Amino acid sequence: MNDIPIGSLWTHKPTGTRRMVLSVTDAHSPPTGVKLIVYHAMDSNSTLMLMARTGDWLYDCVLIST
Repeated sequence: MNDIPIGSLWTHKPTGTRRMVLSVTDAHSPPTGVKLIVYHAMDSNSTLMLMARTGDWLYDCVLIST
């Protein structure tokens, strides 16, 4: 998954929080386009996960660094 590289830093547009992507995997088998994205929220020092399509992540977040 090249659109959301592992170790990349992002800013969440609505909240301004910074996130570091730890892993991105298909959420379903067979793949449906939904990804399980695990990230570290740097502002709250917590590790979280969410299920989203790549386009949703790219709409809500801005890439800071790869």
